[in-house]
Amino acid sequence: MDVAKVVLDVAKVVLDVGKVVLDVAKVVLDVGKVVLDVAKVVLDVAKVVLDVAKVVLDVGNVVLDVAKVVLDVAKVVLDVAKVVLDVAKVVLDVAKVVLDVAKVVLDVAKVVLDVGKVVLDVGKVVLDVAKVVLDVAKVVLDVGKVVLDVGKVVLDGVQHCHHLRHLPITTAF
Repeated sequence: MDVAKVVLDVAKVVLDVGKVVLDVAKVVLDVGKVVLDVAKVVLDVAKVVLDVAKVVLDVGNVVLDVAKVVLDVAKVVLDVAKVVLDVAKVVLDVAKVVLDVAKVVLDVAKVVLDVGKVVLDVGKVVLDVAKVVLDVAKVVLDVGKVVLDVGKVVLDGVQHCHHLRHLPITTAF
């Protein structure tokens, strides 16, 4: 019976070990359920992250499209800037020509001013000569008046002599 007792004791130990293994299996099962629940949460979070990633990707695509439009606009602005620069160069060239013409006009104006000064000086001389001529003309006028007066006296004398002509010469004077 000792063998039966040993077998019985071994059977009890195996039963106790089986109970421990069963308890450990229950714990492992509970832990597995928790891990499964955590896995479900992680899966749900992953789905949310995936949805967010899709939204971020969509936003990224929109930003990329906007960036392409901005790049196209920048190219147009650059082309316009080149045209404006070309026009500015033409305007600058025209301004240089206008400046050169203005310099020539200024030089001509200086010459005209110098000629005007000479003409003014000549005009002053002509005015002085005109004053002298006027003074001479006054003198000639005065002499003319005297000659006229003398002429009247001579004419009166001649007329008087004409009346005396029928008289003899001795009595005329």
